[in-house]
Amino acid sequence: MLKDLTEIDVDAPLVLKEDLGDFKLSPDLKLQLNQLLGPEGYMLDSYTSATPTSNENYAVIPNQYFLYAARLQPFAREVFAYVELFDKVREHAKDLVGDSEYIKKKLLEIPLIANEFSEEDVEKFARFLDKKNKKYRLEAKDLINDQGMPRGAKDCFASVVAKKINMPQASSNIFGLMVYD
Repeated sequence: MLKDLTEIDVDAPLVLKEDLGDFKLSPDLKLQLNQLLGPEGYMLDSYTSATPTSNENYAVIPNQYFLYAARLQPFAREVFAYVELFDKVREHAKDLVGDSEYIKKKLLEIPLIANEFSEEDVEKFARFLDKKNKKYRLEAKDLINDQGMPRGAKDCFASVVAKKINMPQASSNIFGLMVYD
């Protein structure tokens, strides 16, 4: 069952002044994170980590981000549920551009959605995709552009997560992608 993202509380603000000092990963945590994130290209060190972006560029990641990611997990899991559902209907993206009432009608025409999801979940998901009212995805990017082309799941996830944290956008985008990974 999908939860309304606007009603999920996260300890706010997520970034606290007392957390801004160096955050050292313990050897055990470093090993666990390396097992999870190493295959994704992350390079973990005691105080600072990094991930390749493109063309041999790297985004430097302060290890405090792992602390923030842990605090954000309940919210992130809910966003991931929406993104997973979006992946299931991605091939119908051209038909899902509009307001929530129109989208709900179109979603119910998709057998997978009509047979496996409650009407309440379809309603919440339709509001999440709504082109005109971004409230239910926290003012994050549209998941489908005006031409009906879907955005990538990782990008969608990161955009919604970034709206829930008190960081400048450039930092929060890297953070959102890391939480997804």
